This record gives sequence, C-alpha cells and structure tokens, in this order.
Amino acid sequence: MKSLKWLIYILGLSLAIQPFFLAGQAMAQSNRVQVKDEWIHSSKESKTKTQHLSEDVVTLYGQEDRTEFTYQVDQEKTESSTLTLNIEASPLLISPSSFTVMIDGEIEKTIPVSGKNQKKSIQIKLNKSQLKKGTHRIQVTFYGVLKEGVCINQETPANWLKVYPESELTFKGIKTKDFTLDSFPSPFIQTGDQKEQTDIVIPNSPDAAELEAAIKVYRTLKNKDRQKEIKLIQEKDIKQVAHPTIAVGAIGSWDGRMKTIEQAAGIKTKSSHLTLAMRTLTAKKTEQPILFVTAEKPVTIAGKINVLTQSELTDQLTGTDLVLQKAAAQTSKPSHKIRLKDFGGDDVTVGTNKTASDHYYYPKALLANQKSGAKLNLSFKKSDTAASKTERLTVMINDEPHDVPLTKLGNKDANGFYHVSIPVDSKILQKNEYIDLQFVTSGFKNMESCRHTDEEGWIFIDKNSTLQITEGTTSEKPDLAAWPLPFTSKNTLIIIPDQIKRETINQMAMLTESFSQPEVAQYHLIKASQVTNEQLKNHPLIFIGGIQTFSLLKENAADLVVPVKKDQYDVSSFGMINETTARIVWTQPSVWNKEQTMTVFSGMTATEANVSNEVMQFLQTNTEKATVAIESKNKGVFSNHQSVSSTSNSLKTSEKQSSSESWIYFVCIAALILFVLVMIVYFVRKNRKKTEF
Repeated sequence: MKSLKWLIYILGLSLAIQPFFLAGQAMAQSNRVQVKDEWIHSSKESKTKTQHLSEDVVTLYGQEDRTEFTYQVDQEKTESSTLTLNIEASPLLISPSSFTVMIDGEIEKTIPVSGKNQKKSIQIKLNKSQLKKGTHRIQVTFYGVLKEGVCINQETPANWLKVYPESELTFKGIKTKDFTLDSFPSPFIQTGDQKEQTDIVIPNSPDAAELEAAIKVYRTLKNKDRQKEIKLIQEKDIKQVAHPTIAVGAIGSWDGRMKTIEQAAGIKTKSSHLTLAMRTLTAKKTEQPILFVTAEKPVTIAGKINVLTQSELTDQLTGTDLVLQKAAAQTSKPSHKIRLKDFGGDDVTVGTNKTASDHYYYPKALLANQKSGAKLNLSFKKSDTAASKTERLTVMINDEPHDVPLTKLGNKDANGFYHVSIPVDSKILQKNEYIDLQFVTSGFKNMESCRHTDEEGWIFIDKNSTLQITEGTTSEKPDLAAWPLPFTSKNTLIIIPDQIKRETINQMAMLTESFSQPEVAQYHLIKASQVTNEQLKNHPLIFIGGIQTFSLLKENAADLVVPVKKDQYDVSSFGMINETTARIVWTQPSVWNKEQTMTVFSGMTATEANVSNEVMQFLQTNTEKATVAIESKNKGVFSNHQSVSSTSNSLKTSEKQSSSESWIYFVCIAALILFVLVMIVYFVRKNRKKTEF
C-alpha cells in the first residue's frame, strides 16, 4: 500500500510540474515560427560551405619563404572539413625542393616540388581541434633549390612557388542553429564563399522613414561585403521567403505575406520604442532566418536605426527580442584616420622569413573624403640587420608601389618605433572599390651563397599605423567636384516622390553608395508633400526628380540654373544637345535660402530615370569644377567644366585688371597732388622774392 501511495504521489507531482517544463520549452523555442511549406524555400539545400584562403595569387620566393592564412569556424558543429591547396612551382626546381603545410603550429604535410610536377593539388583533412569554433592559422613554407652544389646562389627570380586563390576549405555537414541578435550581421552577411542572397523587405506603400531605415541597413551590409548580393524589395515581391530576410516596417504597414508572418511571430512593441526580433521560420523540409525591425510609428524606426548601423551599438545586441527606448545618436564625423587594424590587419612582421604580407582591404565608400589625397603614417620597428642599402620596404597601395627609405629614418621614439609619412595620390585611392594594402620587402635574404648565418632581418609594423585622409573643404560656391560634400557634413534632406516605386528604391541605393558610413551620414528622407518651408530653408537639399516630379521645383523654375522652356529643360546654353540628353544633375544655391546648397537629379523627360550608375560614377570621380552634368543616351557623361573654368578665369582676370586699374588711378591721384603741392611751393617762393625786391 505504501508503495502504491508513493507511486500516486510521484505521478501527481510530475503532472503538477509538467506545465512548467512545457512553458520553459515553449520559451526556449519561441524564436522558431512554424509556417506553411509553400511560404519558405531554401536557396541553398547543400550543407557544404567553402572558405577561400585568399582572393589573390600568393607567390613565395626561394631559397626559403613562408606565408600565413587564417580561417574562421562560425558554427558550433561541423562534421568534417578538407583543406585544398592548389599550387604551381617553377619548372627549374630540383630535389630537395619542398612545400610544407602547418595548421595551428602543427606540421600536417610536406611534399616534394620539382620541375617534373609543376602543378599540384594538396588535400588535408582537418581534425577535431582544427574545427573548434574560432580563428585558426594555416602556415605554408617553401624551400626551393635550383642547382646542386656548394655555395650556389639559390636566390634568383626563377625560384618561386605560387598558391592560387582556388585554394579553399570545405566544411561538410554543418548543423544549423537558431540565430540571435548577438550574431548580427550574421546570417545576413556570412563568412565563406556561398554568397547567399539577403533580402531587405519594406511595405508596399512605405513611409519615407521606413525607406530611410532600410537604405541605411542596406548600405551598412554592402559596406561590410561589397560582393554580397543584397536586394531591397517590397512585400508584394515576396512569393516565398527564400533567403535570409530583414523586414523593416512599422506595425500596421504590412498587408500581405509579411503581415501574417509578423502576427505568427508574436512581436511586441511599445510606444516610442524600437523592436528587434530575430526569428527562424520553419517548414517541413527547410528553414530561413528573419529579422523584424519594427515600431508603432515609422519615424521611430528611422530615429533609432543606428542600433544596426553603428558597430559600437551592434556589438551590444543580445537575445532574440529587444525593445529599445533609446539608441545613442552618433555625433562623430567620418574618420579621417584609418588604422591598419581597420583594414582587417593586426601587427605585421615581414622580412627574411616572410617577404610579403597578406592583402588588407578597406571599402573606398567609407572614406571621409574620397577625392582628396592621403598620407600613410607608418610606425614600425626593425632588426639591426635591416639597415643596408639593399634592404627595402615597399607599401603596395592599389598595386602602386610606395617606397619607405630604411636608411634615413631619424630617431626612434621612447618605445623603439620609427615613424614615417608617405604621400598617396588621390587617383590611386579611386582606382578600385576597395583600397588594397600590402607590405613587401626585398634584399633581406643573404645573396652571398657561401656565407651562412642564422641572423634574420625583420620589420614589425604596428597595427595602429594609419592612412590619413586629407580633410575636404566645402567650396564657397556649389560645385559638383565637391560631391558628396556638403551633404555628408550637414543635416541633409533628400526629397523623394510621394509614391515610392521600385525606381525610387533603386535610385536611393545608387545615390547613397557615394556617402560614407551610414551611422554618420546625416541625411533624412522626406516626401515632397510632407516637407515644410522651414525645412526647405534650413537644410541642404537633394531632389530625386525634377520639374516633372515636384511642383516645388516647377513653381521656382525661373530661379533654377538650368533654363526651363515650356516645361522642358534646355541645356543648349551649356553646349549640350537637348535631343540626346537622357538625364541631368545640377547644383546651385538653394532657391529657398542662398546660404544652403541644393542638388537636383532629374530625367530630361518624365520617362527617363532620375539617377543612374553612370551619373553616380561621374560624381564620385570628377575633380573638375562644374555645376551641371548630363548623361547622353549613349551613356556618356558631360559637364559644363569648361564654361565654369572660363568664368572663373575671367573673374580672376577682371579682378587683376580692376586691381591694376585701381593702382594706376591712385598713382595718378598721388602724382596730381604732388604736382599741386610743388606748384604751390613754387608760387609762394616766387611771391616772396617779388616782395623782397
């Protein structure tokens, strides 16, 4: 009986506490949202991912050289991984030339390389310790021999081995996990080379503030990975959630598929609060991550979106749901000093053992002023052996060499560092979308074949070395050459049409590409019908559309620098052909306040797009004074640079002539006064003489 009582007691107790376990389980799985199978689709069915070791060919030079790669393991569990190295060696190599691979300091494989087998593919299976979450190192060493014998000089240009960018790590059997806000910007930006698309969704009839927030998130992700395919789409474009998705929209803004998913996700909001909610949409055979960025009002989203664009705030995100009352506003200006560690590098050592560093990259779009020159300020230490005339350090900036003189360094600082500054031309910075930085040494290897020494030469470059961008100055008069100034340094209003269409979204994405970091880009979107006269007077203005789009401009057509005749632009006065012009951009003092600047992007007719890649490329690279530029129908871009320069020169000439004429005028007056004084003295003396007689 006692045992039966105990059994009943235990059974009752288990039934009593079961709801608590179920509740805890529900909370633990609350970020997973079950949806219909047809609502989501996996864009990548394969659970295999790859990471390339380098984007460039890495060349090692004999007799002995080495380099290092890193790889990242993000997932908690990976079944297996294989390292594949594709190499090619000089055809002149002979035995005992070799290639050695080490992972995390442990030798994994050494293979012979010779002229008989120039190209090879090496595969190494990683062990459990090499698959632990975190960063791992791959070191490769090349030993090259060209000729047998004693006192043979092996250090020639013919002694080389290349590691090709097809070299990669393949991770198999990756087990997916539920993402949280801690991982942002992952999974929307991912390591490896899968390059899965990310969608940023806005409502079908978005408020300007919702579009502004989405654009700033879009630009943040693109700046982190320029090759990443990120699409800005509207809710009506979604048939299935087929990619990692960010949904930006206020409660009540959705009216289709996103509305249903949002309701199923159980998202909570508060007045004047921003809500971030990370969910995993699950169906029978697949799942997709989605991040909801929402609030009761659109303006709240735009006002606090810097929590996703400012890294100092993003790093503090945690959990699956976050309801934010305040997000500290970013008040700092774009950085004019970019550190080596901002390029993704750490302290760098090059010299005898490693003649060249890795390539380090920084997005050109993040420069505070893309059109100005720069200085590379290096802080480094060097070995005592690195002092001869043959030893050189060269900094490659976008493949352009910049030599650092090692024989004329001056004195060390208290910590033993030398400091040098190297000028960098602005044209070099504008060559590519990314600034490519690499450190290369030469002359460190002993070329005396019979002189053996274990002495190694090295240069240690501090990670706080900087690329210092010259601060741009705003032109006294509006000038397209100054773009994107003054709009990145002041609180700018971008006027957009009341009806936000696909074209408006695409054009905003193009326009903001030339702005710097979204967290410090001081612009706000506003619909034409919502802008006030006070706002028009107190802000620099950018119009996405011209007289055909905005009555604001049409009513002030007489004050526009581009003539308007019968509701059509006339660019003939700038030496351009009306009939072949597709679109136009111009800058001028604002018609509402001459002390502010306004720039207008407009199609020549209502059927032409207002903004294009060609126009934006021109603005980002143009350094010649101009106030008007047109894109012709054959995609050529032309400006009124010549007429602006002529006017400027004429003004300078007239000023010089005026100054010269003024000088002559004053000389003549002075001569006349002097003449009068002389005549007065003459007549006074003459009268005195007459009186004496």
